[in-house]
Amino acid sequence: WPGCKAIRNGVKICLSKGHPPMPAPISNAVCGPQKPGTPAAKPGTDLSTLNPCPLNACCNTLGQCGVTEDFCISTQGSGSPGTGKNGTLGCISNCGMDVRTGDPPKEFINMAYFDGLNLGRGCLNMDISQVDKSYTHIHFAFGQIKPDFGIEFQDSYASYLFDQLTKLRNGPKRVLSFGGWAFTPKSSFYPIFRNGIKPENREKFASSISKFADVTGIDGVDFVWETPGAPDVPGIPPRTNPNEGADYAAFLKLLRSKLNKGKTLSIAAPASYWHLMQFPIKEISETVDYIVYMTHDLQRQWDSTQKWIDPACPMNDCLGNPINIGDTFTALVRIFEPPHYIIRFGHIPPSRSSFRNSNYFEFRQATSSNSLRSVNISFTLITRAGVPSAKIVVALTSYGRSFKLADPSCTGPSCRTKGKRDEASLRSTRGLCTNIAGYIGNAEVVEIAQSSGNKFWYDKESDTQMVTYDRDSWVAFMTPQIKASRKKKFKNLNLGGTGDFAVDLDTFHSAPSNEQVTWETFKHNVKNFGKESTCDWEFRSGTWVNRTCTQDEVASPFNHTASERWIALEADAAWNDAKARWLFCDKGKIGFSQSVSQFFHANENAKCNDLASVDNCDPIATCQVHNSPSDAKKSYTGPAAYLVWNSLATVHGVLKNYGDSLRDASAQIDRTKQEFVDTFAPEGEQPDKALILGIVLSLVNAPLQVMGSMYFKGLMNNIKYFVANPLKGDIVKDVSMQFLSLSVSIASRFAKSETIKEVTFSTLYDSTVKKWGDQVDSLVVTLFSGEDESLLRLGKLIQRGNMVPATSDVSRRDMEHEHTKNFLQSRIAERVFYSAAIPQLWRMRQPWSEYPVVLDFGPTCDRDIGSGNYIFAHKVKFNDGYVCHNNHAYILGSTFERNNTGPNCSSDYGWNCGSEWIKAGYLWSPPGLKQIQQPNIKFGNVTVEDLVAGAVETWKRNGKVNKMDGSIGGLDPLNRDDFQTMWDSGIRTPGHIRIPVCSPHEATQLAMDGPNWIPPENVLSFPCLQDPKKGYRSKQKPWTRWEFDGPPYQDMDK
Repeated sequence: WPGCKAIRNGVKICLSKGHPPMPAPISNAVCGPQKPGTPAAKPGTDLSTLNPCPLNACCNTLGQCGVTEDFCISTQGSGSPGTGKNGTLGCISNCGMDVRTGDPPKEFINMAYFDGLNLGRGCLNMDISQVDKSYTHIHFAFGQIKPDFGIEFQDSYASYLFDQLTKLRNGPKRVLSFGGWAFTPKSSFYPIFRNGIKPENREKFASSISKFADVTGIDGVDFVWETPGAPDVPGIPPRTNPNEGADYAAFLKLLRSKLNKGKTLSIAAPASYWHLMQFPIKEISETVDYIVYMTHDLQRQWDSTQKWIDPACPMNDCLGNPINIGDTFTALVRIFEPPHYIIRFGHIPPSRSSFRNSNYFEFRQATSSNSLRSVNISFTLITRAGVPSAKIVVALTSYGRSFKLADPSCTGPSCRTKGKRDEASLRSTRGLCTNIAGYIGNAEVVEIAQSSGNKFWYDKESDTQMVTYDRDSWVAFMTPQIKASRKKKFKNLNLGGTGDFAVDLDTFHSAPSNEQVTWETFKHNVKNFGKESTCDWEFRSGTWVNRTCTQDEVASPFNHTASERWIALEADAAWNDAKARWLFCDKGKIGFSQSVSQFFHANENAKCNDLASVDNCDPIATCQVHNSPSDAKKSYTGPAAYLVWNSLATVHGVLKNYGDSLRDASAQIDRTKQEFVDTFAPEGEQPDKALILGIVLSLVNAPLQVMGSMYFKGLMNNIKYFVANPLKGDIVKDVSMQFLSLSVSIASRFAKSETIKEVTFSTLYDSTVKKWGDQVDSLVVTLFSGEDESLLRLGKLIQRGNMVPATSDVSRRDMEHEHTKNFLQSRIAERVFYSAAIPQLWRMRQPWSEYPVVLDFGPTCDRDIGSGNYIFAHKVKFNDGYVCHNNHAYILGSTFERNNTGPNCSSDYGWNCGSEWIKAGYLWSPPGLKQIQQPNIKFGNVTVEDLVAGAVETWKRNGKVNKMDGSIGGLDPLNRDDFQTMWDSGIRTPGHIRIPVCSPHEATQLAMDGPNWIPPENVLSFPCLQDPKKGYRSKQKPWTRWEFDGPPYQDMDK
């Protein structure tokens, strides 16, 4: 044992008989026989067992408790008791670091803390209904305990949100948490917990909690009393009850006995020895269902002002990382750390630390590089403490801790903060919504990270995302990916689960009233009426009603961009209030158009949901304000009213123009349909329901998908605002996408309603073209119905002033100038129709169906592709169908049904095929190709190249599989990437033109068999296989199996 100062090294000493004396005390020892004041032990006592560390932590030769190798590894060897090898601290009791893994939990808890006061923030608000359904538990933070132990909530927002929590069914467990850091130290609240657990009050306190749980129907209660028995919490007088921790445990036992079966009981425990040492944690763990271990904030205010918090950082100004993964694992062990010297793995007194290399403490400062080691430590300590790992719920964060940096260029763990950590935290730049120094929500951090000039990076060692912002502020936080990774780690350790502090900080949400009104309106109604959907005739959000018509954004509209005008007049607030008037006051009494026009003092009897010639839905409103003392408050409006109304009326006008254009186009198609049939089916047409159904499905969707994107790209020429002030290209694209996304369900309803008995071209025309105008009518009705989805779409169409006349923000691009008014739109409609109809008309030819095919002759076009080598029938002018697309050679060809009298006849049948035997190949060139080798206005300017390119893009989109069913394999306008493709490709959009693509050899082999002799899944894709990788066995010649191997132009048949 150390401590005999007068003995020199190497001196030989004679010992007398008898019992050895007690070792000399070490002034700051907290364990072992050298702890000051230790009475002499009886003879024969193992001195190393005296004064064990709390919760079975290791005691080293300096009398200090800890949990790492510096405390738990005995290096005594054959030496004397209480010693260790030179340069080590050894171990005298509870030695060893064996890991004993606990059993896994029955359920891995995925818990979310939800801040019941979040509606009090200016932004970053969340309703309880918006919590992700993947959570197993929601802890509502916090319920407030009154001095008489009754339960209440801090404000009307929290009361409302808790009521919403109780309404949740068949989802996560609904748990009410009591306490929290803000509750504990406030002078008016701190005595309540202390008084409630006293023996004389315990019964009343527990009964009040259990009764509240029964009455409200919640699934459990949780206590976040972070400092029971703590003697030094700022703002709280030191405890007078030395048994506070034991009384807390007794209260929990009593409450456990009173809670109905099935209700959970849990506590939160601080990640600090100094505070946690007051908890009889093993005893409590036997009472509660789980313990939420607050590892989410390791360097918070727990011990940040302690002098010896970190020997490596005596000034307490090291940056560190509050959510370091290594520290998180190690914090699971903090139960076992010694008093006063706490945050790290153990205490080495400053008076004795000089014997070690100073790098020892630098190692302690950046623990993240030792996270695996820390994992083992955490297991060791959990089992030492007697707390089952399955009851430990590890805390994660949805916020970041921020600090002011002393040197903005230095951001590592050994860098310094501007002042002590708690001071540097207070000095850091605040988040806009949370507005708390040193505490920024994840959603705010992400916005900050996206701002120019800020640095954003991932630190692998600590498994943390970091950001520097506002020049010298620093914040560390967890991304969703980091959270998922940590959850997986903790689950693999058989821990009980994870808890997210707090889920309302993670993402910006729209107000939950079906995302129709703003949080300002939502919170106004909650605060004043106790529910969100309340009619308040007089409430106006923002200050839009105080604006005037003399503002320059009104008086000089073309001196400002559309978005500038929209923002300056607060048009978003005006639109919000118009929706609130409709949703909460007028719905069910009058129509949506009438409600909005009445609210904005616009056109009377407006019918924007109608495309009649007279509908009073015109963008002719002028600036007026209704906000004088003589105006009724419920009629107050500002100049934004005319901007919003004209924008809505412009949307209506766009669709009205589109409907007129489609009707003009359908009339033109009707006038030329006989010429169309004569060109592409010269012998006439025959009915065929199976072949035509796919094209019906495609063409029914056309006006609200491919055609719609082309229409808007061509410009909304018939709206007078855009004649003089054309929309910029990117806004037109956004507007178009909103129209199309709403149109998908409408088009599908039309497609599903088709029941075709006998299919001819006239049937095709009646089933598609004649109904295009009907679809636009339906779209208008839907868009102005006032239903939730329609309101969302309308809002996106008019947002940022999309429909407001103003100076152009950027040069107009990707716009077609050469056509005007309905002419361009009509040609677009015809172009869409003919590009999809031509291939189908070939299949309807009399007397034999002709099957078009795009023949793939391989890459590079400057070569002899070998198309004349016994591939095409005699005298066929196959070059009419030749196309070089993306430096790939293709020919648009065809074949016929296999029968005894048609062109596709062969001696394979064993009898004469008619007056003329087949010569050379089995492939032909379909009629009419000469007419469309160049753009032909008669047929919508569709070309052979359009047909080939569209077919190839469809084939590629489907993974080079020939999906010919019009209901599958196309693009989804709701997907932004798909919409971009649709916008860029026009009629060549994948999924619109459906002609099978394959090699000439594959087409020849199938043509030899005919559609009646191939597997049924290949009939629609004849003369190509649906999937060439599968091959097929001929029904006509069952001993023959065709396999198409390698590139499509290098086939082998076996």
